[in-house]
Amino acid sequence: FTLATPARRGSRNGAQLPDFPLGNRPSFEANRRQLASSNRPPKSTFGFPHQGKPRRIQSQQARMDAIGERHASAARDHAERQQRRCQRAVALPCNGCMASSAITSITTTSSRPVLEPMPNWSVILSCEHGGNRVPAAWRGVLQDAVLLNSHRGWDAGALNMARHMARQLGAPLHAAQITRLLVDLNRSTTHPRLHSDAVRQLDAAQRQRIVARHYRPFREAFEEDVHAHIEQGHQVLHISVHSFTPELNGEQRNADIGLLYDPSRQAERALCLRWQALLKATDPQWRVRRNYPYAGIEDGHATALRKHFDARHYAGIELEVNQRFALEGGHLWKQIKRDLTRSLQSLLEETAS
Repeated sequence: FTLATPARRGSRNGAQLPDFPLGNRPSFEANRRQLASSNRPPKSTFGFPHQGKPRRIQSQQARMDAIGERHASAARDHAERQQRRCQRAVALPCNGCMASSAITSITTTSSRPVLEPMPNWSVILSCEHGGNRVPAAWRGVLQDAVLLNSHRGWDAGALNMARHMARQLGAPLHAAQITRLLVDLNRSTTHPRLHSDAVRQLDAAQRQRIVARHYRPFREAFEEDVHAHIEQGHQVLHISVHSFTPELNGEQRNADIGLLYDPSRQAERALCLRWQALLKATDPQWRVRRNYPYAGIEDGHATALRKHFDARHYAGIELEVNQRFALEGGHLWKQIKRDLTRSLQSLLEETAS
């Protein structure tokens, strides 16, 4: 009597092979005599539910259990190693000074990181698209009022939001009011859309003048401010304030607030997860999404700063608010400014304790 098994991998023509050599299999008659002499009921070779599982299924289950245990053990070991690394983390020297601690400590015992105390931080705000002003020297190039007043010309409400947050937080604010059609301060100088179509028609020398006059001073002043805070022994939490159009290319954006960050930087991820939770707790009506409507690692001001400052000294979050609130005004615009600021204050208080 033999029990055929499914064909093993590598067998030719689907030939079926026994689980073990036939010479080692006890005879059917020997099995019958052994079962007859015992007091326990026989187990079915075919594993019907009421008669127990066959030996092959039992061995498969044992292997699966062992694999699962190995995965769970590896996950526990990884979490413990990550926690030990965070606890050992110290700030690196910066021009002869030593920051007192890492920006934050992250515990990854679950799929979501837990934000731990970071008492030594400074908040700095920026607003790269705060206005649609055209400098006098370039008014002959940018004359389309409709385009200037659209989302391509500026981020409606962003500067108002940034100023409100700066006042309530007592934080410095770096804001620009020239139109992004002249030069986009939230893009790198190598980005193909650094200038609008009209400005790209100018010769290279004129475009370089624009960059030297309006782009580089803004970027350099902000970077110097970040560096100065780090030299004083602080870590910097950079909030870059923007707004997005409710509809783009016929598609409705299904969010009120977007929190953009680099997922590979665990401090940024933990901050945004907690900020999102605080906003939902403040008012469940807010549709808060992370890395929407853009990805936090796309070309931008915060992305550029991450290349200059490591995660122990700098965390950059780009705040995106739906422009419909600013354009409509009224109580919802006041409420979203208030809720964003208060939830950020709560987040900072939590991380400081």
